[in-house]
Amino acid sequence: MATGSRSSLRRLALDAYRSLGDGDVLPLVELLDPKVEWAERTGPGRVHTVAGAAAVGALLTERSGAGRAVELRSVAVERDALVLSFSRPWWQSRPRSVQSLFVKGLGGRFVQTVTLGRLIERIESASTLAASPDPADEYDFAALGMLLHR
Repeated sequence: MATGSRSSLRRLALDAYRSLGDGDVLPLVELLDPKVEWAERTGPGRVHTVAGAAAVGALLTERSGAGRAVELRSVAVERDALVLSFSRPWWQSRPRSVQSLFVKGLGGRFVQTVTLGRLIERIESASTLAASPDPADEYDFAALGMLLHR
């Protein structure tokens, strides 16, 4: 699939992520460069990497399936990338893990950076800690405290 401009690719990619939220992975898979890379941080200093459109497409299909909610919270637009923030790490093999609870409890975010060229060249997934926790997530601190004191 060829795209006309960087701005049209950004728009198509954002629409594809919205479709992913509706359970339709095909629009995103169609935007993958043949040499696309998927990089998923799985822990401190550990990154799981998958390369190639077929392999990344299969991974997207697997991870977005099984009734997982893909809830897009925010989008930051950069010149060559989209930085997408999600309610939970839908892409992880175990999105409701204790690690995810800790990240959320500490005010963190679940982010995918989608690097754009002619098509989507890289999708990098990570959990990041916020500079200061969101007061609206106060209930998560209570859950975190209960886990730490067991």
